[in-house]
Amino acid sequence: MKINGFSNIQKIMKTYGKSSTENVKGNKIESDKIEISQAGRDYQFAMEAIGKLPEIRSEKVEAIKVDVQSGTYKVDKEKIAQNIFESAVKDVKL
Repeated sequence: MKINGFSNIQKIMKTYGKSSTENVKGNKIESDKIEISQAGRDYQFAMEAIGKLPEIRSEKVEAIKVDVQSGTYKVDKEKIAQNIFESAVKDVKL
């Protein structure tokens, strides 16, 4: 069966004098509504802002690259250990 658009349906609806939003008794059928919570709107806004950020912060990468090549790049062992610990604690809580 080949269906070419809605023109046939519209003709039938005109013939019977009913719109697609009325039931048999002539009562209007309410259309569906959707409401997005404030948290949902905030999340969407944040995701759009994140999407606009560059994936790689090239100026920071270049600065680190120069420090590594010159031998002046210093690793903060305390900061790395703290981040590993915090990540492990988050994983346990999940």
